[in-house]
Amino acid sequence: MRTHLPVSVIIPLFNAKLTIFRAIDSIIQQSRKPAEVIIVDDASNDRTSKNDYLKKIESILKKNYIKTIIIKNKINQGPAFSRNEGWKKATQKYIAFLDADDSWAKHKLNFQFYFMKNNNNLDATCHDTKFLNNDQNDLKNIKVDKSVKGRIVYLIELFFKNKIQTRTVMIKKNLVERFDPKIRYSEDLDLWLRLIFNKKKIYYIDEKLAFCFKYPMSKHSLSSHYADFWKSEINVLAKNSYRSFLILLLPLIITFSYIKFLTRILGLRDPKNKV
Repeated sequence: MRTHLPVSVIIPLFNAKLTIFRAIDSIIQQSRKPAEVIIVDDASNDRTSKNDYLKKIESILKKNYIKTIIIKNKINQGPAFSRNEGWKKATQKYIAFLDADDSWAKHKLNFQFYFMKNNNNLDATCHDTKFLNNDQNDLKNIKVDKSVKGRIVYLIELFFKNKIQTRTVMIKKNLVERFDPKIRYSEDLDLWLRLIFNKKKIYYIDEKLAFCFKYPMSKHSLSSHYADFWKSEINVLAKNSYRSFLILLLPLIITFSYIKFLTRILGLRDPKNKV
């Protein structure tokens, strides 16, 4: 049997009974499996918080010889806090993040691990995502190009577009930077900006190695959800812009962010809009 990769997969979980097994299946279907999976239940109030449900997930992983750690938050703390808790418990050299409603291409971990191993000067890597409708479950028929194309992620581009999606990130465990638990939205963007400010190197691989599933949103929740996200994004961008010359571009950055926000709202309200 091939040895597992020295990777700890961290999955923050909140009310994910409808999607978590799809995420877990994409882990056990990896061409090279991770040595460790850490699931952080963020005080779910659906069936995912039940011990028998978590034990079933643990059993599936252990049958595939994957060390499994279950952490249960007493109160809902948000994804930043939950990922940090998993990070504390991680024992492997690298960490990969996966959300409970996403999944991975079957060679994602092996591909990304060896890319980082062969480019040890990199502190983290990320890649592209394929967006799917929620009813697209047969991922085996989705072909992924194995050629390597990409580049270093630069600070200024993150102020206009966050290309680094958490579900795609593999990062060295021993980095001192962590997610800010006080931030509920854009907590990932805040971490990527701080990493680059601190001279860490993040490499973007131009390959679709993760899958994100879109769900219909009600008109009632649509505006408030994106309004909260936009406010948090502005706070993160403003906070980090003060550390460099980008403070001079802050009005432009805020305007661009607002245009993105309006585009998302109008696009999602359009009944013809599809993934």
